[in-house]
Amino acid sequence: MTRTPALPSATGPPVTAVADRLWELADAPVLTVFGRLATSPKGLTEPEAAARLAQCGDNVVTTSREGLRARVGSAVRSPFVALLSVLGGVLGALGEPRGAATIAVMVALSIGVRFWQHARSERAVAALRERVSVTVSVRRRAAEGYPPTVREIPSRDVVPGDLVLLAAGDLVPADVRVVRTEDLAVDQSALSGEAMPVAKRLPPMVSQQRSRHHQRDTGADVADSPALCLGGTCVVAGRATGVVIATGANTYAGSIARAGTEARPESSFDVGVRAVGWTLIRFMLVMVPIVLAVNGTVSGNWSQALMFAVAVAVGLTPEMLPVIVTTNLARGAVRLSDRKVIVKRLNAIQDLGAVDVLCVDKTGTLTEDRVVYAHSIDPEGRPDGQAAEYAHLALRLQAGPGDRLDEAIMVQLGGETDEAEVLLAEALYDRVAEIGFDPYR
Repeated sequence: MTRTPALPSATGPPVTAVADRLWELADAPVLTVFGRLATSPKGLTEPEAAARLAQCGDNVVTTSREGLRARVGSAVRSPFVALLSVLGGVLGALGEPRGAATIAVMVALSIGVRFWQHARSERAVAALRERVSVTVSVRRRAAEGYPPTVREIPSRDVVPGDLVLLAAGDLVPADVRVVRTEDLAVDQSALSGEAMPVAKRLPPMVSQQRSRHHQRDTGADVADSPALCLGGTCVVAGRATGVVIATGANTYAGSIARAGTEARPESSFDVGVRAVGWTLIRFMLVMVPIVLAVNGTVSGNWSQALMFAVAVAVGLTPEMLPVIVTTNLARGAVRLSDRKVIVKRLNAIQDLGAVDVLCVDKTGTLTEDRVVYAHSIDPEGRPDGQAAEYAHLALRLQAGPGDRLDEAIMVQLGGETDEAEVLLAEALYDRVAEIGFDPYR
């Protein structure tokens, strides 16, 4: 009888819980990992994979898409909309249909433009996601007793416990604990910001004795674990076999994406709009009763005095302001869309325009996406070109893909690869073996 693992739900835990679970399995022995996930080196059977897919959901990292009610609520939440709606209701109750209709049109235009922009951005994001189709090689069995086979499946069908086979150029479909590696190097700049590929390998025996609490106390990031390949990263060299730990919203990238959808602090735009709205309300609370009392006392016609007080309230309210502001923000979003930028929140246009200084916590390696070669030195620190010559020769003869360090050396010492130079290098030197770059070595 096969033991069913306690798989996480499709909604996804917080970032800290995901990190603790990943650290726990990263330092565990391979057999323990197989046992925790109720799988084996032969892979899952198709019925087991189908059951886990139904329990955990598709392996897709998506933020919660706003429904119709949420989008309408987001468009309606505005102090000006509330103020104009109240005034329109008062005018309608006092028998002024034209004034009430005018205010209703202003409110409808403001809400409609915001709703249209939100729906437009949602459709654009959904269209981009549909255009991306990624497959992954997994080792599965048709049923118990059948031999394992390697097959290509869509990455959205990967489930916890699957045995995935990774090679250079593959996208890591989910959070994977490697169980076998061959000079594996992974580009995980999307998660860690590190431009250089990171070598992945099985953890040493001494590492398996450390608890996840020790990892958390030392401030180590999950991406620093040599035994974990996180979803959303890319294999740039080598091969590996790994077991899927988490998929979809339960991955590290999924927890980060989910945290990014939580309530944002109010921007200066939101604060300013709310401040203006409350200022107008305070003026009305002071002026309208005064005008009503004075006009009613002087004229003795309290019905006419009430109409005049409402007219003062309407005059204090800039009916066209919500439409003008929303239209300008929507125009900015359309102009950005012409430059292939999707704006999901209209207020972000004002936030972007209010930026005076943009500070980042990385050097030119990330912002310029390039590494510059300066010179090579000998063991005593003196300039010596011999090391650079050997590096240049190795690049001419290497069979694996190059990285940013290789590109920097080629640009400085030899430009692009020349076929004649490669033939000359192969004639003068024999390549015995190739050992990929490894920072630990």
